[in-house]
Amino acid sequence: MTDLHPLISVVIPTYNRGSLLLETLASLLAQPYRPLEVLIVDDGSTDNTLELLQQWIREHPSEPELRWHVYKRDNRGASAARNHGLSQATGVYIHFLDSDDLVGPHFYMTLVAIMESETECSFAYGEWISSETAAAIGKLPKPHLTVPIRAQTCHHNAWCGLFRLSMLPPDLKWNETLINHNDWNFTTRFLLADPKLILQVPTPLLVYRTHTGIERLGRIRSQDSLRAALHATDGLARLATSNNRYRKALRIRFSTEYITLLHAAMQDGTRPLQAQAARGVIRHATFRQTAFWNGIAALLLLLLPFSRSAACAWALRHIRRMFGDTQLTVEQDKTC
Repeated sequence: MTDLHPLISVVIPTYNRGSLLLETLASLLAQPYRPLEVLIVDDGSTDNTLELLQQWIREHPSEPELRWHVYKRDNRGASAARNHGLSQATGVYIHFLDSDDLVGPHFYMTLVAIMESETECSFAYGEWISSETAAAIGKLPKPHLTVPIRAQTCHHNAWCGLFRLSMLPPDLKWNETLINHNDWNFTTRFLLADPKLILQVPTPLLVYRTHTGIERLGRIRSQDSLRAALHATDGLARLATSNNRYRKALRIRFSTEYITLLHAAMQDGTRPLQAQAARGVIRHATFRQTAFWNGIAALLLLLLPFSRSAACAWALRHIRRMFGDTQLTVEQDKTC
């Protein structure tokens, strides 16, 4: 830690990301904020990611206020890689960053300033813009007198904000059994721990990269991944309590998640998985949910007996188009 700013640990899992990872590191190198420790965990890449990374670090060696740490591990998934980075982190704050996203120049300065002024804040996050190109970082606005909002929940994406490391529950780790929905699971367990204060900055501070043709662990579709997501969600739903300050948000969160999982199960799941997801939708139905989401839930339940029909397949595709590829899908997480 410097006299002016607390240390931030940036944890980046990567798998077969090559040049995309270098663009992410360049956005960190360009940060006006210091000090940073960047913990890059290579999850058994089979391409030239590690070689490109090592060459990049030789060209941009560590400095006293910006330290690069590289860990090479066998392929165990992004959650295991994040847990390893978490175990090595020494900062006051921690940022779980994907290996293709770009950190805007005001991300750390803005969020740290807010969290330093509100010492009970355990998570602060901002908005983002989505883009396929790194040039989008130039479109991020400069925050002007940004007033944070006391959030009634936190976004299901952990990469959009900073956690105060000392306030993370000791048993809060990334679920290594999940192929997808890692962020949702992590942030939901964070909410279940009933953090005192979460703050939101209503300004884009980061670039979320979208692209096609890139290998992503989080985009694997299988019966096993759906089964694991349903099992994990069922387990978390049983932990929700009536005295949690985020109980209203958690009701909506579980309702939305089960609707998402039912949609996925009706596309690719077996009858038992469909029935399990449908039970979750019914059990966690709530009038606190928006009429739109409840309407989708009702439609899916009506279509469930006909899930193998061509008409149902058409309806599911139409529903997905209504939401967009990143909202109503079991493949929410880019994962690395």
